[in-house]
This record gives sequence, C-alpha cells and structure tokens, in this order.
Amino acid sequence: MSADQPLSQPNGGCDAAERVEARRRAQARLRGPAWALAITAIIGVLANTFRLLRGLFPEWLGNSGKTSPSELLWGGIFLVLNGIVLVGAWSLLQLRHRGLALLGSMAALFNFSLGVCVLAYPSGAWALWAMEQPDVKEAFQSRDVSHDRPSRQGWLLVLGFLSLVPILGLVAGPLTWELANDELKALARAPGSSKHRRLARSAKILGMVGTILWGMAAGAFLVYTMAQLLGPGLRN
Repeated sequence: MSADQPLSQPNGGCDAAERVEARRRAQARLRGPAWALAITAIIGVLANTFRLLRGLFPEWLGNSGKTSPSELLWGGIFLVLNGIVLVGAWSLLQLRHRGLALLGSMAALFNFSLGVCVLAYPSGAWALWAMEQPDVKEAFQSRDVSHDRPSRQGWLLVLGFLSLVPILGLVAGPLTWELANDELKALARAPGSSKHRRLARSAKILGMVGTILWGMAAGAFLVYTMAQLLGPGLRN
C-alpha cells in the first residue's frame, strides 16, 4: 500500500495540471467572442436607455416629436435583451454557467435594434461556434460540475414556475431548460437521491412548456404585428 501511494500522487498532480491547462486554452478561445458580445451589449444598453429616456422625458433631451407606446415597448425589450447578452459575455469570460452563455449568445442573434445587429450577429454566431468545440464543452462541464457544490434543484424549480409567467417566460423558459439539463448531467456524474433527479426533471419540463408556450405566443404576436404594418400597403 505504501509503495503505491507515491505513484498515485504524481498522476493526480499531472491530471490537475492538464485540467488547468485545458481551462486556460478554452478561456483563450472564448475571450474574443466574449469581449465582442460585451462591447455589443454595452452599446445596445446605452442606445436603448437613451431611447427610453428620450421618449419618457422629451423635454430633458430636446425631443419635440411624440414617442409612440410601441417604440417605448421595443426599447424596453431590447434593453432587457442586451442585458441578457451582457450576462452571457460574463459567463464566457468566467467559463461558468454554460446555459447562461448559450442564452446570451442566442439573444445576440435577435438583437436587431438601432443598428447593433451589425456587431451582434457575427458576435453571437462566433460565440455559439466556440462553445460547440469539444475542449470548450469539457472545460465548462469540469468547471460547472463538482461533487461539493450546493444543490440547485430548489431554485431551478422556482425558475421553472417563472417560465409560465407571460413575457418573463421567454427568458426564464429556455434558461430553465438549459440549466436543468446541466443539473441532470451533474447528478449523473455525482449521483444524488431520486428526489433531486425528480426536481431537476420537473424544472426541465416546466422550462420546456414555458419555452414552447410563450415562443408560440411571441411568434403569433410578431405575425400579427407584421400583418398590421404591411396590411394597408398590400391592400393598396
């Protein structure tokens, strides 16, 4: 037994060094798309904040025209969307919470406000491509999944119920779905009680329902909006 012990220590040290080096390579690969997303999101946050302030307080910023409620609504939506992109960029830089990083990168593909799409589309596509690389996937999993981390099923279930709330479900649904998938993978690597797996599975189902339900509602709303905007022109 004592003769085996010195042999096991160098192997463990070598494995740890390899994991550190793998994480360093993954972080180097993600640094470019992460900063591209961050810069895009900061520009979007500033632009849409100014857009909202200009509509809400026209006398402060010299806005002589009247801002429509729909413009204020879209300004608020894109402000939240850019905030999600910024959170995703932070997750990429930290190499933590792959679900948040994926959500932020996907949100960038829908960021077509105020010309930000010129930077957002390539940044989001670059980040999604980088996260699909095998070494990056493994680095995320080794960072997110550890045997001594606290249980997350409780707040995942709360997030799952929030997925059923209108508008909020558009963000909470996909996020819950992705994070619950990560949690189920974690429980497979570090087996817990069947109760933990049931909670994570329930959160995943709620996230799926919220994503599909409010995704269909958002699609119907966009079709209706486009029909209202283009209808008069088509009739003429």
